[in-house]
Amino acid sequence: MNQRGSMNQRTDEIERILNASKVNYSGPQVSQQPTLYDVQRRYAEDLKQLRQQFEESQQKQEIKDREQAKEKQIDRLYDLLAIGVAIASMIISLVK
Repeated sequence: MNQRGSMNQRTDEIERILNASKVNYSGPQVSQQPTLYDVQRRYAEDLKQLRQQFEESQQKQEIKDREQAKEKQIDRLYDLLAIGVAIASMIISLVK
């Protein structure tokens, strides 16, 4: 959760900086080099995309963990049933 929180906070900070530094130029572009704003915006978009991928990955992992926990419970039940059958068989064989 700390990673997700820090990523969210960092992305929010970058978005605030970018929104505060937006400047609309009506004149022609002087050069083809990306401006600092463009670089920061792309960085913020990349960071946002990475955060979304991370969150999706975390959700998928949580689903897998829940499924594995269910399977583990079923396996425990089968183990207990097998032990019960083994004990019952032993008792029946001793009684005969």
